[in-house]
Amino acid sequence: MASAATRTAANKNERARRETKADGEDKLRSSLESEVRMLVYVHVALWALVLLQVIVSSLRLVPSSLVARPYLWEYPYLLSVAPALLTIGAMRRRSTYHMVLAMAMTSLVSLGPLVYGSVEMFPMARQLYTQGKVYRHILGFSAVSVLYFAMVIAVQVHAWQLYYCKQLLQVWSSAPTQEAPAGQRKSQ
Repeated sequence: MASAATRTAANKNERARRETKADGEDKLRSSLESEVRMLVYVHVALWALVLLQVIVSSLRLVPSSLVARPYLWEYPYLLSVAPALLTIGAMRRRSTYHMVLAMAMTSLVSLGPLVYGSVEMFPMARQLYTQGKVYRHILGFSAVSVLYFAMVIAVQVHAWQLYYCKQLLQVWSSAPTQEAPAGQRKSQ
């Protein structure tokens, strides 16, 4: 019991010390973390919509006139939830290694399928624009139009997520490291 009270008092002292010495870096770090967290949640929501479309069309739960068959790019995009979860884990641990890994995975697994998807769907979009022919529908709308709209949002979400993660890494690297108590060596 005494050790818990000691830890609580130490935490209060640490908080008070931080508040008096805050130079804005803590505020910047927390605002960047909240931005990244919000973008990850938006990404997971978009991912859930793609997952829902893939599941509904694969299991044929509704007629194909309501939900289109998935395009090829949608299957690898389902892997994009992994970098999102890794980003959240990296922020909890303040692990620069995991954050860099999450950024690389976001570029490869999230943005890669979106670029491929825009190329894959371009002939259908061109045909829709020039001839007005629509072969796939999502809830009565042209699947190409709906998916291009979702892709534009997803690319922006991923780009901003990469930008804020990079800024967060810079804040983490500029934060002063805690010195080891006298008599102890720093681990390398």
